[in-house]
Amino acid sequence: MSRFKHPPVIHALAQVVFTQVLPLSEKIPNIQGRLIKAGYPYFENQQAINLAIRISGGAVAPENRVGTSRFQFLHRNRTSVMWLTSNSIVFAISAYEDYEHFADVFRMLLDAVMDGSEGVTEGALIQRVGLRFTDRIVPASGDQISDYVAPGLLGFSFSNVSVRSEPPSMIQTVSAKRTEIGQLVVRSFTLQDTQIMPPDISDSPLIFRVRTPDGHLAPPKTLAGRPGITLDFDHFTELSSETQDFELTSENVLKLLSSLHDVLSEAFRSATTDHARERWEAIPDTQMTSNPRNVDVHESVEAHSVRGAIS
Repeated sequence: MSRFKHPPVIHALAQVVFTQVLPLSEKIPNIQGRLIKAGYPYFENQQAINLAIRISGGAVAPENRVGTSRFQFLHRNRTSVMWLTSNSIVFAISAYEDYEHFADVFRMLLDAVMDGSEGVTEGALIQRVGLRFTDRIVPASGDQISDYVAPGLLGFSFSNVSVRSEPPSMIQTVSAKRTEIGQLVVRSFTLQDTQIMPPDISDSPLIFRVRTPDGHLAPPKTLAGRPGITLDFDHFTELSSETQDFELTSENVLKLLSSLHDVLSEAFRSATTDHARERWEAIPDTQMTSNPRNVDVHESVEAHSVRGAIS
């Protein structure tokens, strides 16, 4: 699996949904204590409001609003975050090194939740696992976006239409396909101004940096006006308790994520070009062996190192 010196990945997210464990909220103090020691001191109890809709006699009427708690644990360097509810755990990171490191950190967080819950999650069943990667691709000077991504991700070309010569103000493509284990969705976006994240996760509390092909790591606002495209790869599997009995354990979650990741690697390679991979500078296998996580000894994760790619 290839890794790059100057990868485009800016965000990785893992999600696990499980059967309801209502007593889990009572164990938040214990869980928070473990996460503070792991480097996640910023805590917030977020209230999500769901509006229940009742249909009666052809009329649509709102019923009572239902509030649910979502507990946010943010890392001290603000490049990783975990959200916990009574039936889900979501982990996201913007300082991505490689998949092995990502999985190790997520395992640590899963263990902190399960150990801190003092057994209340035992017997819960996994219902859904998802893995999602977002890449921000900024061409090198003299290159075009079309040099980096597959044609199908660039939207309608307008080449034979009487329009102005400037690029389209916005492009969005969505492609979905069943896989052997779940559903794969590949999206592409060209968004306005300095917005680089897909709209549905653009409210992330994380700090983001974009890496250009020359290795420069910059805040999105410093790249305003420079051409770029966002690719979003989402692969998830939904489990039926009637046919698949996966208990909520760190080992089971990581096994499912690994299978999802294999397909995402294939999707990333199909979505990008040989020219792009040359610009990002693939690291030889011999160098990967001597430095398996590709961590530059002069730059730490806390300095927003974003190494590796989803492949």
